[in-house]
Amino acid sequence: MVKILCVVTTLMAFAPFSSSSFAAAEDADWINKCVTDHRDGAETPETIKNYCACLNKKRDNNDTASPRLWEREHLPESTVCCKEVNWN
Repeated sequence: MVKILCVVTTLMAFAPFSSSSFAAAEDADWINKCVTDHRDGAETPETIKNYCACLNKKRDNNDTASPRLWEREHLPESTVCCKEVNWN
């Protein structure tokens, strides 16, 4: 019984790390897709990446919408991010 409890406790200790790692990878994928969507514009790559990172911070972790769709559905947040990164 003690051995099983130790195994369960060990697994629970590592659970937050695995889920946060997954979330970080998912965030990076979403940001990269957003950057790709906007790379044909006149803005610098740094501005685009900062804009996309700003959007990602405002996005709910459970949201599955693509960056383009999310922007269309969340115009106030998109406007705030444009202003934060001085998008022209």
